[in-house]
Amino acid sequence: MEQFLSDIWEHQCAIVAPPEHKPSASFPHRIRDLHVFCDSNVSGSVDQHNNIAFFSFISVLGVLFDLDGTLIDSTDVHLYSFLDALDALGIPRKPGVEDRFRSEVGKRFIDIVMDLYPELGEEQIRAIRQKKWEFTPKYLDRIRVLPHVYDSLNALHGKYPLALVTSASRKFVQCVFGATNPSLGMYFDVVVSAEDVSHGKPDPEPFIIAASRLNVDTAVVVGDTEYDRIAAIRAGFSFVHAKEMERLPEILADLSK
Repeated sequence: MEQFLSDIWEHQCAIVAPPEHKPSASFPHRIRDLHVFCDSNVSGSVDQHNNIAFFSFISVLGVLFDLDGTLIDSTDVHLYSFLDALDALGIPRKPGVEDRFRSEVGKRFIDIVMDLYPELGEEQIRAIRQKKWEFTPKYLDRIRVLPHVYDSLNALHGKYPLALVTSASRKFVQCVFGATNPSLGMYFDVVVSAEDVSHGKPDPEPFIIAASRLNVDTAVVVGDTEYDRIAAIRAGFSFVHAKEMERLPEILADLSK
């Protein structure tokens, strides 16, 4: 094991541990408290598509799923209800606003609006959020569960503590649970939504809160954006890209050996 870790250090991998177990100059005593994120050119640490960041000795206790882009596609719901809200409030659509909105999906809605319209005050942003909800039901039929999601959730449910960690509001999460059949809500032990955090992704707070509520010490994050990956690594957790959803049960089984 020490030789294996020596190879890791020689390849200049970034070893991320929980705050109470920061790696020192010597090898850590509690190997399973470490989460290793290595550069894609290190053989055996990250797959060829840079979708998986961990080593096989990591002990997987909890699995934390992002929502939009990972389990479902609901970008159109958020985008078009947002645009309708702007029109209803007489706020001009800025050039390229649709593309910019799509590029920031994964953040909390309020953070996206602040990025797109930094000149607006808190009351105006609050009005946009409230007005957006008036138009949201109009687009709920556009929600789609992504391929392989049900198969993977069925395989993992009951074997691992599962949490849903989303930048969306709890109200929207309930809409998703109601719009999906079977309901995605039946699979999760914990839900962390925008209202539960002070700082959204890429801050690690959402994933740290989810792990705490699951009562697990370590976890694998499954997400589709750079915000998910950065937040996972900052939290000291491993990351698997959502495009690996079909292989997820196999990946987690290998980690648990």
